[in-house]
Amino acid sequence: ENYNYYLTTGNWYWTLSPGYYTDYAIVRVVFEAGQLIAANIVDDVSGVRPVLNLKSDSLMLGSGVVTDPYRVS
Repeated sequence: ENYNYYLTTGNWYWTLSPGYYTDYAIVRVVFEAGQLIAANIVDDVSGVRPVLNLKSDSLMLGSGVVTDPYRVS
């Protein structure tokens, strides 16, 4: 358990982070307390929270509105 991890939200969700186990592709699940596990079947209704990890020298451009969306450079 890791309650201080930045992915911990108090709810569980699919991350959409791919993985590989034996002979098939898997997705990852983060549980309420921050445990990251592999799950091979997406068979439950839950949230999805894609995670992007950027390099520290990445720049965010744009203001976030529809005419000037955020862009990563």
